[in-house]
Amino acid sequence: GLDHVVEAVRNFRRESECAGVVQAADRPRMNLLLWGPPGTGKTEYVKYLGSTLGVKVVSKMGSDLLDKYVGGTEERIAAAFAEAEAERAILFLDEVDGLLQSRTLADHTWEVTQVNELLQQMENFNGVLVCATNFFDNLDPAVLRRFTFKVEFGYLDGDGKRSFFERMFGAPLSEAERARLDAIDDLAPGDFRTVRQEQFYLGEEVSNADRLAALKEECALKKDGDHSAAIGF
Repeated sequence: GLDHVVEAVRNFRRESECAGVVQAADRPRMNLLLWGPPGTGKTEYVKYLGSTLGVKVVSKMGSDLLDKYVGGTEERIAAAFAEAEAERAILFLDEVDGLLQSRTLADHTWEVTQVNELLQQMENFNGVLVCATNFFDNLDPAVLRRFTFKVEFGYLDGDGKRSFFERMFGAPLSEAERARLDAIDDLAPGDFRTVRQEQFYLGEEVSNADRLAALKEECALKKDGDHSAAIGF
Protein backbone atom coordinates (compact mmCIF):
# COMPACT_ATOMS: atom_id res chain seq x y z
CA GLY A 1 0.00 0.00 0.00
CA LEU A 2 1.09 3.55 -0.72
CA ASP A 3 0.76 4.60 2.93
CA HIS A 4 3.12 1.79 3.90
CA VAL A 5 5.65 3.11 1.40
CA VAL A 6 5.40 6.56 2.96
CA GLU A 7 6.06 5.07 6.39
CA ALA A 8 9.00 3.03 5.06
CA VAL A 9 10.58 6.16 3.58
CA ARG A 10 9.98 8.01 6.85
CA ASN A 11 11.72 5.23 8.81
CA PHE A 12 14.61 5.15 6.34
CA ARG A 13 15.20 8.88 6.70
CA ARG A 14 14.90 8.73 10.48
CA GLU A 15 17.51 5.97 10.70
CA SER A 16 19.75 7.83 8.26
CA GLU A 17 19.67 10.92 10.46
CA CYS A 18 20.55 8.85 13.50
CA ALA A 19 23.33 6.92 11.78
CA GLY A 20 24.79 9.90 9.91
CA VAL A 21 25.73 10.03 6.26
CA VAL A 22 27.88 6.89 6.25
CA GLN A 23 25.76 3.80 5.64
CA ALA A 24 26.48 0.17 6.40
CA ALA A 25 27.28 -1.86 3.30
CA ASP A 26 24.39 -4.28 3.86
CA ARG A 27 21.83 -1.64 4.81
CA PRO A 28 18.90 -1.66 2.34
CA ARG A 29 18.63 1.38 0.10
CA MET A 30 15.41 3.28 -0.46
CA ASN A 31 14.91 3.16 -4.23
CA LEU A 32 11.29 3.22 -5.43
CA LEU A 33 9.96 2.34 -8.87
CA LEU A 34 6.55 3.65 -9.87
CA TRP A 35 5.21 2.19 -13.07
CA GLY A 36 1.99 2.22 -15.03
CA PRO A 37 0.15 4.03 -17.84
CA PRO A 38 0.40 7.82 -18.22
CA GLY A 39 -1.93 9.88 -16.07
CA THR A 40 -2.35 7.31 -13.30
CA GLY A 41 -0.82 9.50 -10.59
CA LYS A 42 2.88 8.57 -10.38
CA THR A 43 4.15 12.15 -10.38
CA GLU A 44 1.42 13.33 -8.02
CA TYR A 45 2.33 10.57 -5.59
CA VAL A 46 5.93 11.80 -5.44
CA LYS A 47 4.66 15.32 -4.67
CA TYR A 48 2.46 13.83 -1.96
CA LEU A 49 5.42 11.88 -0.56
CA GLY A 50 7.58 15.00 -0.32
CA SER A 51 4.75 17.08 1.15
CA THR A 52 3.79 14.47 3.74
CA LEU A 53 7.38 14.01 4.90
CA GLY A 54 8.27 17.68 4.63
CA VAL A 55 11.15 16.86 2.28
CA LYS A 56 12.26 18.71 -0.84
CA VAL A 57 11.90 16.81 -4.12
CA VAL A 58 14.56 17.28 -6.80
CA SER A 59 12.82 16.36 -10.08
CA LYS A 60 14.64 15.45 -13.29
CA MET A 61 13.07 14.32 -16.54
CA GLY A 62 14.87 11.66 -18.49
CA SER A 63 15.47 14.27 -21.19
CA ASP A 64 17.19 16.52 -18.62
CA LEU A 65 19.87 13.88 -18.13
CA LEU A 66 20.56 13.09 -21.78
CA ASP A 67 23.56 14.78 -23.41
CA LYS A 68 24.59 14.71 -27.05
CA TYR A 69 28.25 14.20 -26.17
CA VAL A 70 29.69 10.84 -25.18
CA GLY A 71 30.07 10.71 -21.42
CA GLY A 72 27.86 13.76 -20.88
CA THR A 73 24.81 11.77 -19.82
CA GLU A 74 26.82 9.90 -17.21
CA GLU A 75 28.04 13.22 -15.80
CA ARG A 76 24.50 14.55 -15.60
CA ILE A 77 23.29 11.41 -13.84
CA ALA A 78 26.09 11.69 -11.27
CA ALA A 79 25.37 15.42 -10.78
CA ALA A 80 21.66 14.75 -10.14
CA PHE A 81 22.45 12.23 -7.42
CA ALA A 82 25.06 14.53 -5.88
CA GLU A 83 22.59 17.45 -5.83
CA ALA A 84 19.88 15.41 -4.11
CA GLU A 85 22.26 13.94 -1.55
CA ALA A 86 23.75 17.34 -0.71
CA GLU A 87 20.26 18.78 -0.11
CA ARG A 88 18.93 15.70 1.71
CA ALA A 89 16.18 15.70 -0.90
CA ILE A 90 14.16 12.99 -2.61
CA LEU A 91 15.53 12.47 -6.11
CA PHE A 92 12.73 11.91 -8.62
CA LEU A 93 13.68 10.71 -12.10
CA ASP A 94 10.59 10.89 -14.30
CA GLU A 95 10.19 9.20 -17.70
CA VAL A 96 13.58 7.53 -17.48
CA ASP A 97 12.67 4.64 -19.77
CA GLY A 98 15.76 5.09 -21.96
CA LEU A 99 18.10 5.20 -18.98
CA LEU A 100 16.62 2.08 -17.42
CA GLN A 101 16.10 -0.03 -20.53
CA SER A 102 17.55 -3.51 -20.77
CA ARG A 103 21.13 -3.50 -21.99
CA THR A 104 20.27 -6.39 -24.27
CA LEU A 105 18.22 -3.90 -26.33
CA ALA A 106 21.11 -1.46 -26.69
CA ASP A 107 22.41 -0.65 -30.17
CA HIS A 108 25.39 1.42 -28.99
CA THR A 109 28.00 1.03 -26.26
CA TRP A 110 27.13 4.42 -24.76
CA GLU A 111 23.61 3.17 -24.05
CA VAL A 112 25.14 0.43 -21.91
CA THR A 113 27.43 2.82 -20.04
CA GLN A 114 24.45 5.04 -19.19
CA VAL A 115 22.65 2.13 -17.53
CA ASN A 116 25.87 1.12 -15.77
CA GLU A 117 26.30 4.64 -14.38
CA LEU A 118 22.74 4.69 -13.10
CA LEU A 119 23.22 1.30 -11.45
CA GLN A 120 26.39 2.52 -9.75
CA GLN A 121 24.70 5.67 -8.48
CA MET A 122 21.71 3.71 -7.18
CA GLU A 123 24.03 1.37 -5.32
CA ASN A 124 25.92 4.17 -3.56
CA PHE A 125 23.11 6.70 -3.03
CA ASN A 126 22.40 7.44 0.63
CA GLY A 127 19.08 9.16 -0.01
CA VAL A 128 15.64 8.35 -1.39
CA LEU A 129 15.38 7.72 -5.14
CA VAL A 130 12.07 7.49 -7.00
CA CYS A 131 11.92 6.53 -10.68
CA ALA A 132 8.80 6.55 -12.82
CA THR A 133 8.25 4.73 -16.09
CA ASN A 134 5.43 3.79 -18.43
CA PHE A 135 7.27 0.77 -19.84
CA PHE A 136 7.99 -1.80 -17.14
CA ASP A 137 8.68 -4.67 -19.55
CA ASN A 138 11.67 -2.92 -21.14
CA LEU A 139 13.59 -2.37 -17.91
CA ASP A 140 16.96 -3.95 -17.28
CA PRO A 141 16.69 -6.86 -14.80
CA ALA A 142 19.72 -5.57 -12.86
CA VAL A 143 17.98 -2.23 -12.44
CA LEU A 144 14.81 -3.89 -11.16
CA ARG A 145 16.75 -5.74 -8.45
CA ARG A 146 17.96 -2.44 -7.02
CA PHE A 147 14.49 -1.11 -6.27
CA THR A 148 13.29 -1.63 -2.70
CA PHE A 149 9.67 -1.13 -3.71
CA LYS A 150 8.07 -1.59 -7.14
CA VAL A 151 4.59 -0.05 -7.17
CA GLU A 152 2.15 -0.38 -10.06
CA PHE A 153 -0.23 2.51 -10.75
CA GLY A 154 -3.23 1.19 -12.64
CA TYR A 155 -6.50 2.55 -13.93
CA LEU A 156 -9.28 3.57 -11.55
CA ASP A 157 -11.84 1.14 -10.21
CA GLY A 158 -15.51 2.02 -9.85
CA ASP A 159 -15.14 3.84 -6.54
CA GLY A 160 -12.13 5.73 -7.83
CA LYS A 161 -13.92 6.88 -10.97
CA ARG A 162 -16.91 8.14 -9.01
CA SER A 163 -14.68 9.89 -6.48
CA PHE A 164 -12.68 11.71 -9.15
CA PHE A 165 -15.79 12.68 -11.07
CA GLU A 166 -17.46 14.30 -8.08
CA ARG A 167 -14.24 15.96 -6.86
CA MET A 168 -13.11 17.31 -10.23
CA PHE A 169 -16.49 18.46 -11.48
CA GLY A 170 -18.30 19.15 -8.20
CA ALA A 171 -21.40 17.42 -9.55
CA PRO A 172 -23.28 14.46 -8.04
CA LEU A 173 -24.08 11.51 -10.27
CA SER A 174 -27.45 9.91 -10.77
CA GLU A 175 -27.70 6.13 -10.75
CA ALA A 176 -27.90 6.06 -14.54
CA GLU A 177 -24.86 8.33 -14.84
CA ARG A 178 -22.91 6.15 -12.42
CA ALA A 179 -23.65 3.15 -14.60
CA ARG A 180 -22.39 5.04 -17.68
CA LEU A 181 -19.23 6.06 -15.83
CA ASP A 182 -18.60 2.52 -14.60
CA ALA A 183 -18.85 1.27 -18.19
CA ILE A 184 -15.93 3.46 -19.35
CA ASP A 185 -12.77 1.36 -19.16
CA ASP A 186 -9.18 2.45 -18.54
CA LEU A 187 -9.91 5.79 -16.89
CA ALA A 188 -7.00 7.47 -15.12
CA PRO A 189 -6.95 10.57 -12.88
CA GLY A 190 -5.27 12.46 -15.70
CA ASP A 191 -8.30 11.91 -17.92
CA PHE A 192 -10.54 13.77 -15.48
CA ARG A 193 -8.06 16.64 -15.36
CA THR A 194 -7.91 16.82 -19.16
CA VAL A 195 -11.72 16.92 -19.49
CA ARG A 196 -12.00 19.55 -16.77
CA GLN A 197 -9.48 21.76 -18.58
CA GLU A 198 -11.21 21.18 -21.89
CA GLN A 199 -14.60 22.29 -20.58
CA PHE A 200 -13.51 24.98 -18.13
CA TYR A 201 -13.69 27.93 -20.54
CA LEU A 202 -16.56 26.85 -22.78
CA GLY A 203 -18.70 29.66 -21.41
CA GLU A 204 -21.84 27.58 -21.13
CA GLU A 205 -23.31 25.17 -18.65
CA VAL A 206 -21.75 21.72 -19.00
CA SER A 207 -23.87 18.72 -18.11
CA ASN A 208 -22.81 15.37 -16.72
CA ALA A 209 -23.72 13.90 -20.09
CA ASP A 210 -21.12 16.18 -21.71
CA ARG A 211 -18.51 15.18 -19.15
CA LEU A 212 -19.18 11.48 -19.56
CA ALA A 213 -19.00 11.76 -23.34
CA ALA A 214 -15.66 13.57 -23.10
CA LEU A 215 -14.27 10.95 -20.72
CA LYS A 216 -15.34 8.19 -23.08
CA GLU A 217 -13.59 10.02 -25.92
CA GLU A 218 -10.37 10.27 -23.91
CA CYS A 219 -10.35 6.52 -23.43
CA ALA A 220 -11.09 5.94 -27.12
CA LEU A 221 -8.08 8.08 -28.02
CA LYS A 222 -5.84 5.94 -25.83
CA LYS A 223 -6.95 2.81 -27.63
CA ASP A 224 -6.47 3.81 -31.25
CA GLY A 225 -5.57 7.52 -31.39
CA ASP A 226 -8.07 8.24 -34.17
CA HIS A 227 -11.09 9.82 -32.53
CA SER A 228 -10.27 13.51 -32.71
CA ALA A 229 -13.09 15.74 -33.86
CA ALA A 230 -13.02 16.55 -37.55
CA ILE A 231 -12.77 20.23 -38.54
CA GLY A 232 -13.57 21.40 -42.07
CA PHE A 233 -16.08 20.81 -44.84
